[in-house]
Amino acid sequence: MKRKKFLPLLIIFVTLVLILNIPKISSEKMRDMAVQLSAPFWKKIDKAKSVVSGRNKDELDPISRAEFQHLKLENQLLKKEIEKAYQLIDEVTPINNLLEGAPNGQAIARYRKNLKSLQYSKLEAVPAEVIYRAPTTWNSSLWINRGRELNIELGHEIIAKNSPVLAGSALIGVVDYVGKKQSRVRLITDSGLSLAVRATRGDPQHQRFSKCLDDLMNYLSNVENSTINESQKKQLLQQFKALKKVLLQGQECHMLAKGELHGSSLPLWRSNGELIKGVGFNYDFTDDEGPARDLRNGIPYGSKDPGKGIPLLKERDILITTGMDGVFPPGLQVAEVVSVGDLEEGDYAYELVASPIAGNLNEVSLLFVMPPIGFDPADQPSFVRETGA
Repeated sequence: MKRKKFLPLLIIFVTLVLILNIPKISSEKMRDMAVQLSAPFWKKIDKAKSVVSGRNKDELDPISRAEFQHLKLENQLLKKEIEKAYQLIDEVTPINNLLEGAPNGQAIARYRKNLKSLQYSKLEAVPAEVIYRAPTTWNSSLWINRGRELNIELGHEIIAKNSPVLAGSALIGVVDYVGKKQSRVRLITDSGLSLAVRATRGDPQHQRFSKCLDDLMNYLSNVENSTINESQKKQLLQQFKALKKVLLQGQECHMLAKGELHGSSLPLWRSNGELIKGVGFNYDFTDDEGPARDLRNGIPYGSKDPGKGIPLLKERDILITTGMDGVFPPGLQVAEVVSVGDLEEGDYAYELVASPIAGNLNEVSLLFVMPPIGFDPADQPSFVRETGA
């Protein structure tokens, strides 16, 4: 009788041991299968919520409703493709205008060179739709509807492990698992993802403000408002264009403190926290962007001129990738500095808090996946692949 009582506990114990010792490859395949099974139910639940909330009150029959939803999705994707094309044009045009003038200093020249090379990389990016987000990993990862099948269709690898993922022109994560028809993206808000970045000041802020002016001018041109007559609208547009021209003529760009970013969200239930933490920010070593600088006053080492001092970090600085982590290409905008921690006695680096440039990651639906830049084992001499030397 006693043996029968211990038998269920023994079975549970053995089952737990087996589950904890499942190989990573097998567990990833199981997750992939689980997402394939869960994604349709997730979409149906979302549609059911729309019906219950009264957002979908049309009287179409199921077949017509399905066709309508299909056309609606196609229309949305076409709009996103057009929007992507406009975004690329909007990004390339001001950069080309900037490159026409002689840049003042090596820092801004290298920064703009990185921006120009990024435009060509973004042309290879493929659009992907968010199809699933698990509540337990909401701030850590999401799933997109692109996988190995797309690589076969394109004839080369775009969707791969370590492929950078963008929302618009801002980095939001990296592909960490590739399935047959879907892939998992690890977000920059995940505490397990680290990015090598550096602070930039001047030109990046001008470009962001210039894009805001473009959006404002576009809205002002199309808005129909009786409180603003045509002459006032024309005057405002001229002022905005003049301001944009002044911004694009700015020749100032500071490449400053370097450090690491990692998310602050643990893989638990959905939360509103989307801030990113930064650690190890300093400029202790000279690089191609400029001389090493003192941590507290920003004066270059060896210089006694206090006029050359500049804060290594400030609020609203733009954090961009350096490419030193071997995963992300240099020049991708990641986050904006929200606050900088005070230096304590004996500290050798700053800590900071930043927010994603892409904005609220809870609302992203259409993403763009860039080809990976990491080491390619197939791109090497044949004798190396055969011998492993």
